[in-house]
Amino acid sequence: VNFIDSVNEFSHSPLYLSAKKGHLSTCELLLSYGANTEICDLNGVSPLAIASYLGFPEICKFYQQELYVRFFKAY
Repeated sequence: VNFIDSVNEFSHSPLYLSAKKGHLSTCELLLSYGANTEICDLNGVSPLAIASYLGFPEICKFYQQELYVRFFKAY
């Protein structure tokens, strides 16, 4: 069972909750283990969007770098 992408009743994944609380090291850990970056909450808000909205630029920067790396690994 893969708990890294599990969600609660609001469709909040561990990555989403870490980004929402501003926990950069937890976001880094989850992403290093392959957490799904596409899981959004019930309102369609992504972890990147919530981190940006709540003012966590260091999470946004790391998250965008990770998306860039994942994109180019796919090719």
